[in-house]
Amino acid sequence: MSKSARIGEVRLALLYRHARLARLLNVSVPELCAIAMLTLVHGFVDSLDDLEAVIRTQRWIVNSRWTIAALVELLRPGTPAIAVSTAAVANTAAGVAVTCTAIEYGLAQPPETVTFAANGSLATTITDWNAKAHLTIAYRADALGLPNHAGNRLAIRTRTGGASSQIEITADATGLFTAAVPRIDAGADCVLVSPALARPAAIDLANELVSEVAKGGSLVFSDTVFTRVPGVSDAQSRAIVRGNRARFEVVDDEGRYRLRADYDPMQPLALAGFAAAVEPSLRSVLAACHGNAVLLGALPGKLSISPEVLDRLVAMLGDDLSARATFAELRDPAVPSVRIAAIIDRIRRLAALFADATVFDPTTLDLIRVARALRDRRFRSDRACRGKVRRGVPHPERVLARTRRPAP
Repeated sequence: MSKSARIGEVRLALLYRHARLARLLNVSVPELCAIAMLTLVHGFVDSLDDLEAVIRTQRWIVNSRWTIAALVELLRPGTPAIAVSTAAVANTAAGVAVTCTAIEYGLAQPPETVTFAANGSLATTITDWNAKAHLTIAYRADALGLPNHAGNRLAIRTRTGGASSQIEITADATGLFTAAVPRIDAGADCVLVSPALARPAAIDLANELVSEVAKGGSLVFSDTVFTRVPGVSDAQSRAIVRGNRARFEVVDDEGRYRLRADYDPMQPLALAGFAAAVEPSLRSVLAACHGNAVLLGALPGKLSISPEVLDRLVAMLGDDLSARATFAELRDPAVPSVRIAAIIDRIRRLAALFADATVFDPTTLDLIRVARALRDRRFRSDRACRGKVRRGVPHPERVLARTRRPAP
């Protein structure tokens, strides 16, 4: 039998297996694939362990208030980006290096270079990679990149899944993964058609928000802006603006300005003769024209979330709305709004999780945020433990345990 015929047999068996399993679980094939992606890194049932895990997830979904489509919308399961070695890997020589960049949720992470030690087997090569890399995970695979205990290829994958996850290999002198750089491998999304959940894409909302901010002039201020501080006159305000001119940009000839893209909201202002005690009040006036305040003012209307809930969701996520790269997108519609779109996407998903206002009021959200902060503090000093948390595949039951309604 030819190799292509054997591959065809394997794929046909997988299709038949999933069709039969979908019928037994009383779900459609797309829903079964979604459950598999919610449960398994590789996204399909390939062993008895996989089968048991998928059945457990399906039973939990049946007994929860969640639909499969809602879980897909919330958790965004998908296959990770995978890069597979070009040939079988039996060992690596000391000094062989590979540089790659992991892209998670559309955002490029810092490049990582893994320099191998002398490894005598594929198993030790995998261990070596995982000890040195923090943004990708190595494993034994077949030529297609699928996990295989008998495989002879080295594969690496991103920690996150979906089409917004990528691995870009930028340096590979020995051709371990590619003969020509850069090489980019992307993940794939799990998509379920659900008209009830249809809504604008995050990137479209981000672009609309940036356009509205530009038209509304939320980032622009006059040279008398500091008169908002009691005791500051028009002339004194203009003197402060002149003293900090290098940190502002002129918008027009009418004496209006905006903050430069590299403006640091934590850096004190030049006081132009004012007492140091007034400086925090002066700087807080400019904070209203920077990323954090502008986004917190614009996002509630865009996402139909109350300002007090939005503020808590942002704090829970730990997103820095005043980050320089985010502010650069907010200032200029010509800059792709990738980071703002990622923030919108994360907020929408968390808002869906805590949508029941009768259970998740602002006080409860504060408690959840504090509990998460305590958990993070507990793990901060133990890097190995953090690695296990990052690399583990979260079961939906653990992610959504707090959303269960109490039994009547």
